[in-house]
Amino acid sequence: MNQLGAPPAFLDATQSQAWADIVAAAPDVLISSDRIIMELAARSLAGWRSGERSKVWLRLNYRLLGKLLMPMAARRRLMFGYWH
Repeated sequence: MNQLGAPPAFLDATQSQAWADIVAAAPDVLISSDRIIMELAARSLAGWRSGERSKVWLRLNYRLLGKLLMPMAARRRLMFGYWH
């Protein structure tokens, strides 16, 4: 069970969904001190999914998700499909 808690109330619906998808992909490693990286990762992933795509965004998403100890295969699933 993760110790991260619920997403911040100020995230919009797509960002909150990205937060939930990240938590589902890495449930055993996230702790409360990961909240700031999670916020950034959720916003970045939501932007990527909404069409903000470039090499810069690709690298940013990979790095943020990597900081959350997520394997590359899980990062790809979150970014390119199969997240629901």
